[in-house]
Amino acid sequence: MGLIFTILMIGILIFVHEFGHFIVAKAMNIKVLKFSLGFGPAILSKTIGETEYRIASIPLGGYVKMLGENPDEELPKGELERSFYYQSPFRRLLIAVAGPLMNLIFPFLIYYIVYAMPSTEISNRIGMVMEGRPAEAAGMKNYDRIVEVDGKSTRYWRDLLREISSRPGRTVQMKIEREGKIIPLTVNIAAEREVSRYGFSQIVGRIGVSPYMPASVIYITSEDSEAYRAGLRSFDQIKKVDGVELDSFYKFESLLKEKAGKEVRIEALRGENKQIVEAVIRAEEPANLGIEQAELYIYKVEPGTPADKAGIKVGDRLVSINGEKLIYFAELESYFAKEPDREHEFGIKRGDELINVKLKLEKLVKKDEYKQEYNYFVFGAQNNSHFTDGEIVQKGFTLLSAIENSVSDTIDVIETTVVGVYQLFTGQISFKTVGGPIMIFGIAGKAVKKGVSFFLHIMALISINLGIINLLPLPVLDGGHITMSLYEMISRRPIPMKVRIVINFIGVVLILTLTVLVIFNDLVRYSDDIFSWFSGKSR
Repeated sequence: MGLIFTILMIGILIFVHEFGHFIVAKAMNIKVLKFSLGFGPAILSKTIGETEYRIASIPLGGYVKMLGENPDEELPKGELERSFYYQSPFRRLLIAVAGPLMNLIFPFLIYYIVYAMPSTEISNRIGMVMEGRPAEAAGMKNYDRIVEVDGKSTRYWRDLLREISSRPGRTVQMKIEREGKIIPLTVNIAAEREVSRYGFSQIVGRIGVSPYMPASVIYITSEDSEAYRAGLRSFDQIKKVDGVELDSFYKFESLLKEKAGKEVRIEALRGENKQIVEAVIRAEEPANLGIEQAELYIYKVEPGTPADKAGIKVGDRLVSINGEKLIYFAELESYFAKEPDREHEFGIKRGDELINVKLKLEKLVKKDEYKQEYNYFVFGAQNNSHFTDGEIVQKGFTLLSAIENSVSDTIDVIETTVVGVYQLFTGQISFKTVGGPIMIFGIAGKAVKKGVSFFLHIMALISINLGIINLLPLPVLDGGHITMSLYEMISRRPIPMKVRIVINFIGVVLILTLTVLVIFNDLVRYSDDIFSWFSGKSR
């Protein structure tokens, strides 16, 4: 089933591309000889007017054949004006642009379908305001709802993330909802560099908020504390206080303050087997009971890893990295990705003592579920906390919001793809990350198993990649035709036939070389799967 959907997806995307060329050529009264869905011998064929419409036996895309595509082609008498190469450079440019443009426009329709489908979203409720970040400086608090950014409504976290990330370094006006009241705030958005595990980097806006909340996993700071004497232990996860379910450490903290001076019954989970333990304690501020949130406390250190060799121990609390205060453990991944080869300096609290530890990460190469290699940097120390899910709401549908989100998502992916292609050609991203037909089949096959929405997202992504790649100024590609047409428009003279032949030959060599390299990447990436497939066939 995955193979069928993959072939269907590739066929649709190439068909959309060729339809762009076809419709513009027809609009210009250029004679189109064939419009084929697929390659190879025709299964079905019908000539309507002067064009043969056909479905071919190999359903991997299609092609448009126009009269006079080959400059030395012998043309029927009286049809010179309707041939492709007789057209002005500007008209040929429009035909060449139409294919990639359709691939860039088509995702809008795909995303519109996605947004029209019933689904859930993470709401605009803040789960955590990070200390020392712009949101805290502006006065935001946990459980606030960010309802507007510079006049744009932010109903869901996705909306909020898009509006903030697209405004790095800018000062914006926001509106938050707190206890039913709308409060205007001025927020200075920080500009931060984000680096993916594959080396892709970009500058994005961040204000230091998250929809997720730290779970109510605790650390006991002293064996002389009230919490320890009551029977609680480090890394217990508090589930209930007087029968009230907890969704975060903040809720735990709030309940203890609310019931200050009263005895409360606490139910907690302990260890990997989730043993239920109970304790009775007189409620007050967690810190006064010897309780802290366990997010930054080290729960486990793997022997022989950089953390172990540097002397980091279970029970240490991470305070800072490279002079920057840490808010939550997962931030380490961002610091490691930005500067993987440097010596990192950690500020660590051990008991009442503050110490500094320096270490360099161990580099490993791993593969993700799509067989894509990425660099993984081993730290070797782990925490035992996690974050609870953000508030989930049923997504509402309005025509206007679906259109806005579709346009926004399409533009975002186009921008990201352009930056990615630039970083690929400038060596910032390894060519090993580039995949070909085997990788596309692998990704699409997995996408089908993850549901219609995910499959459509992948289709939109591949469509945009197909459009951007075809705009590259390489001979044979549409971008090459566009470049030659622009040259003729500027120079006001045609490119000599001999020069055009040489350019096309160079283009064919380049494309074949790139194809071989990309397929080599695919074979290396999927070598284990290919070997297993052939081994199974031979038995």
